[in-house]
Amino acid sequence: MRETFYHSTTKKIIVAFGTIFDEVRFKDGFDREILVPLHYSPRAKWLESLQSNPDIDKLNIDTILPRMGFELTGLNFSPERHTNPLNRFDDVDGDENTNQFMYNRVPYDFMFDLNIATVRYEDLLKILEQIIPFFTPELTVTINDMEIFNNPTNIPVILNSVSIQTDYEGSMDQRRTVMSVLQFTVKGFLYSNIRTANRIKKTIMNLHNDDFDSVFTRFTSEVVPFEADKGDVHSIVDTSETIVNG
Repeated sequence: MRETFYHSTTKKIIVAFGTIFDEVRFKDGFDREILVPLHYSPRAKWLESLQSNPDIDKLNIDTILPRMGFELTGLNFSPERHTNPLNRFDDVDGDENTNQFMYNRVPYDFMFDLNIATVRYEDLLKILEQIIPFFTPELTVTINDMEIFNNPTNIPVILNSVSIQTDYEGSMDQRRTVMSVLQFTVKGFLYSNIRTANRIKKTIMNLHNDDFDSVFTRFTSEVVPFEADKGDVHSIVDTSETIVNG
């Protein structure tokens, strides 16, 4: 029975995506530098809560907006990046007598939405200019998605589209909300379970002639001493012998 496993790969990709936008700043009309707060919130729940609050007129909306929220919206298999599934990753720093390995990783595209909400239209434009120019249309981030193999991965983050929406619904004295939705594709990987194999210390190869099945030569290669670890002093002894049956 195969053991369960969890590498936190998707979680690491979510965190890496969020760190791209956690220091977005702009200057308002009074030349004050504003840090835009960032949340992980499905479909901008923080904005829906703001709009449905019955005491909204009693709040100073300027202290609540601007805000940004992002979410993972889906995963798609990426066949164009798929390679031989029998390729292996090996743990070169593991135990001397055992070899930890994993079969080839599987490429997946992680789809993200970044939602931006402001009160002033120009504030939204200022925030977009702090983000969009760094995607041409992709930005590469490096994450150590599988620490055990010490193999950091460069992951492209691609900006697919930018949309802008202005909420004009409501009474004339209600403050409007300006929103932008940026859609991204993160080209990451998912990993299977880690497997363990013992180191090979002895091999035997039998060779025979098709016309004389009863006679064959046996070649043997063996580590001496057999108990030696990878870093211990040892030698490889090769022997051959002719075996006659019957």
